[in-house]
Amino acid sequence: KSDIVILGAYQLDRRKKDLFLDGTPMHLPIKLFTLLEFFVLNDAKALRTEEIYEKLWGEERASSGALRVYIAKLKKLFPNAIETLRGFGYRFESSKI
Repeated sequence: KSDIVILGAYQLDRRKKDLFLDGTPMHLPIKLFTLLEFFVLNDAKALRTEEIYEKLWGEERASSGALRVYIAKLKKLFPNAIETLRGFGYRFESSKI
């Protein structure tokens, strides 16, 4: 995939690990950026919560609340693009941005 991914008015720079809004850097925390990048790379795919935990925390285990906080932050940026799949996980659809 390209180093720059366009998401509406946002640009995700995978090389710089930053998100830009109309050219202005947003400086996301690395875990939040990693979650967004994971969603973008799996656009429109239903992702199990366990897959997301593995991507963000690997062997170490974070609380379920930590993931919900990151999801809530991304939903503020992309309110229509993230769907909660109750009992399963989440789906990100860039076409809804």
